[in-house]
Amino acid sequence: MSTESCSSAQSEGNSTRLEAEHQLALVFNSARDMMLLARVEAGVLFRVISVNRTYLETVRSAGFDFAAADFEGRTFDEVSAMFGFGVAATALTRSRYEQALATGRTLEYEEVTLTPSGKFYGRSTITPIPDEAGRSAFLLYSSQDVTERVLAQQALKESEEKFAKAFLASPDAISVHELESGRCVDVNLGYLRLFGLTREQLIGHTPAELGIWLDPAERAAFVELLRREGAVKHFKAQVRLEGGRRGLCELSAERIELGGRPHNVTVLRDITAAAQAEQALCESEEKFAKAFRSSPAPLTITEIATGRYIEVNLGFERVTGFRREEVIGRTSLEIGIWENPADRDEMLRHLQSGSAVRDVEFRFRGRDGRPLVMRCSFEHIELAGRACLLTVLEDITEQRRTEQALRESEERVASTPSPSRNTRWSSRRSSPTSSRISSRAGAWPRCCTTPRNM
Repeated sequence: MSTESCSSAQSEGNSTRLEAEHQLALVFNSARDMMLLARVEAGVLFRVISVNRTYLETVRSAGFDFAAADFEGRTFDEVSAMFGFGVAATALTRSRYEQALATGRTLEYEEVTLTPSGKFYGRSTITPIPDEAGRSAFLLYSSQDVTERVLAQQALKESEEKFAKAFLASPDAISVHELESGRCVDVNLGYLRLFGLTREQLIGHTPAELGIWLDPAERAAFVELLRREGAVKHFKAQVRLEGGRRGLCELSAERIELGGRPHNVTVLRDITAAAQAEQALCESEEKFAKAFRSSPAPLTITEIATGRYIEVNLGFERVTGFRREEVIGRTSLEIGIWENPADRDEMLRHLQSGSAVRDVEFRFRGRDGRPLVMRCSFEHIELAGRACLLTVLEDITEQRRTEQALRESEERVASTPSPSRNTRWSSRRSSPTSSRISSRAGAWPRCCTTPRNM
C-alpha cells in the first residue's frame, strides 16, 4: 500500500472518529438527565472530563453559579468541595463510586442532597465504562431530578395523613361510599355513634339495606345532585338514628376518585335538636304574633337604635286612630303622638340607665288631635338580632276624665252652703272623712234624684 493510500485511510478514520465524537457530544448534551463524565485516576478517584447541559441547569436552579469549565479537570474531592458536601456526605458518595468500580456494574440509588434552594431528590446511577482491555477507565454519573415528584408525593402523603386524622377524630359523622352502588367503604367513630352501628354492620352495605334514609326519594335527589354538581352542601334529610329514633341530618358531600372509581365523602351533622328548637321558636313567635295582634291593649315594638316602629297591633290602631301603615318605619316624634316630647326624652333616659319604667302615665295625642292619657310599661326584647322595645299601653283617658269630673263635682258640693240641721249633725262627727260624707249626704237631694226614683 502506498504512503498516499495510508494517509487517505488515516484521514478518513480521523474524520469518522470526529464525527462519532460530535454525535456523542450531541447526545450527551441533549439528554434530559444530569450527566457527568469522568476519567478514572488512581489516588484521586477520578477527574471530570465534562458535564452536560442538564447538569448545569439543575445545579444552577439549586442555587449554584457554575459553568462547564468550572468542572473540567476537577477531582472527586474538588467537586465535593465545590458543592460544600460535609465529611459524611463525601464519604458516602465516594463509597458508591468505589463500589461501582469494584463490581464493574452500574450502581443505582436514590440520593437526597441539601442545596441553597432546598433539598434535591435524584434517582441516580454510576456506570463504569471499560477501555479496550476491559478495565474501568471512565465513570458516567447520571441522575434524574425527581424533586417535584417526591415533594408532591410527600405533600399527598401528608394530606392523606391529615385527612385520616381529621376523619377519625372529627365529632361529625363522616362516611365514604361508592357513588354508583352506595356501598360503604369507610366510616369514622362519629358515624358509628350517630347510627348506633358497628363497622362490620356498615362496611360493604348500602344505606338502603340498613334503612338509614327514611325517604328513598331524598337519597335519590342527593345522589343525582352529587353526580351533576360534584358536591352537595347543607342537604337536609330524614334519617333513622341510634335506637331507631327519627332524626334530621344536614349532609355535605364531595365527589372523589378512589382506585379509579367515583366515591363520595359525606359529612353528616345531627340537627334534630336544633330543628326542634327552631320549630318551637317559630311556634312561639307565631303565638306571640297572634297574641300581639289580637290583644285589646295597645302594643307597639320599636327599634331602640332608631326609635322607628317595627310593629303595632290592632289595639294601638283602635285607641290612637293611627293606621299600621302610617307608623311602621317612622318614629313617634315623626307621627306627633307625644303631647310633650320632653316626656319621651325623660323615659329614654330612665331606660338607658337601667331603671325599670312600668305603669307610668304619659299624655299623648291621637291621630285626630284628641288628648289621650296612657299608663305605659316598657320591656327590652330582641327581634332578629335587633334590640327593641316592647311598649304596653293602657288607655285610662276616660278613667281620668271621670275622676276629674268627680273631683269637680265634689268641689261644687263642698262649696254649697248646708242647712243648719246638717251642720249640727256633722258637728257631732269628729273625723274629716265623716264631715265629707255628711256634706255629700246633705247635698244628695240637690244634685241627684231622690232615693224613691233610683
